[in-house]
Amino acid sequence: METTLKRLKNPRRDNLIYLFAKFAFSSMTCCELYYFSAFLTDSAMFSVAIVGMILSVTSILDTLFSLVNGAILQKVGDLMPWGTYRSWLLVAPPIALVIFIFCFIRVSENEMVSAVVIIVAFFFSHVVWSLAEAAYITMSVVMTDDTNERASMSINIGRGQMASSLIFGFVASSILTVFGSNPFRHVFLVVIFGILYVIGYWLLFAISKGCEEDKATKRAKAERAAKAAAVSSRTATVPQMYKIVFTSKNTILMILAVTLCYAASFMHSGLLFYFFTYCLDSIALMGTFMSIRALVGLLGGFWTPVLLKICKGSKKRAFIASCFIFALGNVINFLLHPTFLVFAIINCLTVFFGGGMEMLRTALYGDCAVECEYKSGKDVRGMVMSFMSLPVKLGIIIKSFLVTTALAMVNYVGGMASTAETYSTFSMAYLIWPAVIFAVCGVLTLLYKLPESKVNEMIAENARRAEADQRAVEAALAKSEQA
Repeated sequence: METTLKRLKNPRRDNLIYLFAKFAFSSMTCCELYYFSAFLTDSAMFSVAIVGMILSVTSILDTLFSLVNGAILQKVGDLMPWGTYRSWLLVAPPIALVIFIFCFIRVSENEMVSAVVIIVAFFFSHVVWSLAEAAYITMSVVMTDDTNERASMSINIGRGQMASSLIFGFVASSILTVFGSNPFRHVFLVVIFGILYVIGYWLLFAISKGCEEDKATKRAKAERAAKAAAVSSRTATVPQMYKIVFTSKNTILMILAVTLCYAASFMHSGLLFYFFTYCLDSIALMGTFMSIRALVGLLGGFWTPVLLKICKGSKKRAFIASCFIFALGNVINFLLHPTFLVFAIINCLTVFFGGGMEMLRTALYGDCAVECEYKSGKDVRGMVMSFMSLPVKLGIIIKSFLVTTALAMVNYVGGMASTAETYSTFSMAYLIWPAVIFAVCGVLTLLYKLPESKVNEMIAENARRAEADQRAVEAALAKSEQA
């Protein structure tokens, strides 16, 4: 029976909408990334203790949910009428938006009551949008079987995220300026970008009609897949998968290293408002700086291949070099006590030349997945790659703790006057603490031992094993079906 390769209905349109959906979602998440802490301290006027509680509890809950996200996505999605994954594009965005709004509203004079509402809103909004985001990513596999089209859609995820960073800085600061001291100015910001988020996902829902199979077909395929898994030598049980991941030294090292990368990067985002207010006295330029830095980061992509050549093709060396470039740039800015212009120039140079850290971490992690499959003989690539979300959550927890620590050190109160203490504390927290984290990340990665040449050999061997196993599985299934 001839199999027809599934292709995008309109590649140019579909890729554009896929990019826009990512841009819209990332823009909405930027509202939290850059302004959530500032809202809690300077708009809601919570005490530092309450701010610390909110940041810590929300981060921990978000991390715990990430461990069961995939199961809920599949099980609940199977019950919805528009497809296991596609249904989430329609249902989740408006629900996530409505709940997320309450993260930026203080509902009561009582601090604890308001904090609980924000924590609950944060958790459930992130639950819903995490499910929608997972469905969005999966749509690149659902909508087409063509590897080139899938690669193009994957590239557009990165482009959409970069575009959101570039545009958000200019637009968000303008919106907040327009609404001035209005207590709901952050709500208006969330609503504007949230509506774009809903539109983007609904457009993707509309163009992907007919991409997912009906329930009867899915059930038949699932039954055959279960039979294949039962006779395959490459199928691993869930306990085996966890054991393979957590007994792989290189995988553990990369999880820790990437966690530190995210923690330092999130600290830069979470403390940017305070650094610009109390160290640079240039809060009006914060949005402009965010956009320029994003553009420089985008251009830095052209430097990473050069860095790889300098490092003789070693992703590990290039990653480590990028870590220390970031650490050095932060230390230089701290020692100079710069004006806004000097700080911006040094920071942008750091982002440009240190961008390899962000661009190479996925590739290094992918090498770990190859090694785990090679050493175990089991197909655990999906399981290993799924742990890429764990460093993000752990990084947020570390960031929340350190941001709270910085605020507590100055007994921060929203709108407080700038002092020598606030200058030194926020300068130290924004520049030196992340520099130390980047340096530790670089040193930790020195322990990573997986040569590039070895990875290529493992890939070839894994492919040979997979092909042999597939022949054995098909023969076993054919024999059972004939019987």
